[in-house]
Amino acid sequence: MAMDMCPASGYLDIKEQQQQQNQEQQKPGDRISANTVAVPPKRLPSCVVDVCKNREQKDQHDWGTGIRQRLAAKRARTEQQQESNTENDTNDTAVHDGGIENANDPAEASSALSRLIHKSDFSRMQVVGQFNRGFIIARLDHDLYIIDQHASDEKYNFEVLQQRAVIASQPLIRPEQLELSVVDEAVAVEHSDTLMRSGFHLRVDETQEPGRRVSLLSQPFIDQTLFDHSDLLELIGKLCVAPESSPRCERARRMFASRACRKSTMIGDPLALPQMRAIVRHLSSLDHPWNCPHGRPTMRHLFRLSPAPSA
Repeated sequence: MAMDMCPASGYLDIKEQQQQQNQEQQKPGDRISANTVAVPPKRLPSCVVDVCKNREQKDQHDWGTGIRQRLAAKRARTEQQQESNTENDTNDTAVHDGGIENANDPAEASSALSRLIHKSDFSRMQVVGQFNRGFIIARLDHDLYIIDQHASDEKYNFEVLQQRAVIASQPLIRPEQLELSVVDEAVAVEHSDTLMRSGFHLRVDETQEPGRRVSLLSQPFIDQTLFDHSDLLELIGKLCVAPESSPRCERARRMFASRACRKSTMIGDPLALPQMRAIVRHLSSLDHPWNCPHGRPTMRHLFRLSPAPSA
């Protein structure tokens, strides 16, 4: 029996030696005792988790907001560039149409100049000098303009006469009853003061039937020219269209234009710098400064100066 147990005992000794060698080869940290309890991983506090989530959301929001802001700024720059290009194209067209090359279309030139220059710009113009004793050269920013000294002064004197002149009138021997439409009669009664400035003195009789309530007491005259009923009807028609205006009949307008022409600065007159400045400054007070009463242009665009290169 003792001899039968020896092989088994030797086998067990060999197995125990191998297990001991394996344990010795393992790192100290790899050995886990049977009594060791597994420790669960630590969890972060809920407040820390919330802060991290909020920061992540804020980063995402800031990123999206930054993208939208950059896109909006890019769109704004594009629109501004497009507007600038459109404005430059419009100005170039106006410069061409309002320039000295356009001698055949005064209406187009006047429209172009009105887009280039505002009435207040005349007070900012710098007078450079007189050319050929007939024209004033003036500068506005980077543009040069040539101004007709006679036509400009004539237009100023003409509009002053239109606004301020009171036409003399000649009384009739007896009042003349007028036959007007109901509308024309109402306009004549409402604007009797305006008609009186033009020399037509009226009397209104409310007892008469409509259309026969207005009588003419005096008629206007200028020099040797006596105005008549056709001139009165013309004025009433203009007041129907523009009640706030102070119109003149066409015959009076032609006479005012002739007077303004004779009293204005002429071509060939040498002008001092203060005189030239006064002519240019007067253009800012005119309703229509682009042509004289006879249709002659008062000014044209001459040249666009290149801006000085930056240092």
